[in-house]
Amino acid sequence: MPGTLTLTDFTAVTVKSVAPTITTIAISGVRQSKQIAGQYWEIDAEYAHLDRQEFARVMGFLSKQRNSLYSWSLIVPVLSNTAGTVATVAAANPGDSTTMTITANAATGASTVNFDTAYGSAKFASAGVSASEGLLAGDFIKFSNHNKVYQLTEDVAFDSAGAGTLTFFPNLTDAVTTSDTVVYTGVPFTVFSKNDTQEYQYGIGGENSVELSLQEAL
Repeated sequence: MPGTLTLTDFTAVTVKSVAPTITTIAISGVRQSKQIAGQYWEIDAEYAHLDRQEFARVMGFLSKQRNSLYSWSLIVPVLSNTAGTVATVAAANPGDSTTMTITANAATGASTVNFDTAYGSAKFASAGVSASEGLLAGDFIKFSNHNKVYQLTEDVAFDSAGAGTLTFFPNLTDAVTTSDTVVYTGVPFTVFSKNDTQEYQYGIGGENSVELSLQEAL
C-alpha cells in the first residue's frame, strides 16, 4: 500500500548498487562481461534505539505494507539530499524557485540530461560557494515522470544562466521530456521489503530495534 515512512531516525544505513552481470574468462585470459538485468538499489537500514511509541509506529507502517507485498517511499536521511553547493544557494535565495527543469528531451538509454534553474553562477558567487560544484558526483537524483533513482557520476556546474548538464548512472530507463523536472533534494526511493518475514526486537528496558532490508521497486 503506497505511503512514505516518515520515522527515519536510523542508526545505520547501507546503500548497495546492484547491476547483475555475467562474466566469462577465456583460456587466453580475455575477460568478457555483459550486464544481464537493469541496475537497482538495495538499502539496509537499522533502528537501534526506538522508544515504545516509535517502535509501534514503524511496526504499524510495515504491517500496512504487508511486509513485501507493497511498494512505498523512503527519503534516506542525508543521502537523499545533495552534497553540492546549490543547497547553500537555495538557502541564501529563499524567494527563488527550486525547480530544475529539463531543457531538451532525452531518450531511454541516455546518460545525460540538460537542465535549467533560477540559480545562475552569480548567485553562487554571492553565497560564497563554487558554481562548478552545484551538484556533486555521488548525489542521487530522480525525474518526475518515473520512480527510478539515478546517481550522478560527475560534478555538475551551473552556468551564468543557471543551466547545466547532468551525467548519471544507470542510463535512463524511461525517456524524459521538457515537461518533466528533476528531483535533487529530498529524493524519494520507491522500495519494498526483500523479506516476507519482518523481525522486531523489543527490549524490556525500552531499547527497541528494527532492521529493514529493502530493494528499489521500478
